[in-house]
Amino acid sequence: MKLLALGRLPANPLVSVIVTNYNYQKYVAECLMSISVQTYRHIEAIICDDGSTDGSERMLRSIVAKHGNWVLLEKSNGGHASALSAAYERVKGDVICLLDADDAWKATKVERVVAAFIRDQEAGVCIHRLTPIDARGLSVGPPLPYALDEGWVWKQALTRGGVSNMPPCSGIAIRREVADAIFPIPAELRRFADGYVSGCAKFISKVTTVQSTEGMYRLHTSNATGFVNVTEAHIIRIMNDYKELMTQESAFLEKWDGTEGHATLRLEDNTEYANYCLALHLFTGRHVDNEELRTLVGRCGGERRKAVWRLLYRLPRSISVSLLRTWWGRGWAKRTIARLGIRVGN
Repeated sequence: MKLLALGRLPANPLVSVIVTNYNYQKYVAECLMSISVQTYRHIEAIICDDGSTDGSERMLRSIVAKHGNWVLLEKSNGGHASALSAAYERVKGDVICLLDADDAWKATKVERVVAAFIRDQEAGVCIHRLTPIDARGLSVGPPLPYALDEGWVWKQALTRGGVSNMPPCSGIAIRREVADAIFPIPAELRRFADGYVSGCAKFISKVTTVQSTEGMYRLHTSNATGFVNVTEAHIIRIMNDYKELMTQESAFLEKWDGTEGHATLRLEDNTEYANYCLALHLFTGRHVDNEELRTLVGRCGGERRKAVWRLLYRLPRSISVSLLRTWWGRGWAKRTIARLGIRVGN
């Protein structure tokens, strides 16, 4: 695998913040406020509205007009990938930070990301944890992800079907050279476009981390993967999204590094996909023989996850489905457990 060469980052780099919005009128003002209060001031913001119909586009015009270094792009709806790519065309910065319109940052986020990049000039990716919150802004669990990958992690990622310990969109920052190698994002990725960015970036560049939690990741019914109520349809949709993501990442790797990455990145090795397969089989009542169960459980991640899946498949299906909804969902039981400081989650 080829490691991307990076130039030396200046002492006071311009940071470009990309925000994509689609019908997030309820949250976008808080999101943009979190940009305006950053302690690091050498920032531009490019906000792309992806054809909103809820009035948030009018709110964006009003807010952006107050900031001379902010740009608003308005386009017809084309999905997350097309919105990110359109915004990236206007980027001028040395560092690019992604921020979803329903999320928000702590005031120190950009300052600490810049410090991490300056400290490690070989890193082209910087990540940090995010606190999951519900639609009301209440915490629903411990910061995600539980662990952060660091260094050049492409070998480990390949063995796990591309999966790594990376945060959602709003916890990802990349150097300009990395972004130039990845953008534009394939338009087929109407969802999971941020997964494509972080997925491709970790293969071509080293990852550095900010160990403090520097933002909030909002879980609600419009998230791509943030379950509120776990349903069979939601699981199937995410599995299809994973298939498309793997197809696009494989194409990127083939172009970047020849056939090695393309041949090695396989959906059947993807630990997250294995978890969704197990969940779908529970919901549908499909019979899973012992050999298939051992295979799927063996691919699903850590020992804790494996133990839970083995238990669920021993219990009556109605009980297992109910427990799965509590485990993966964000209902009152999960929120109560989170407030007691007990870590439960997928």
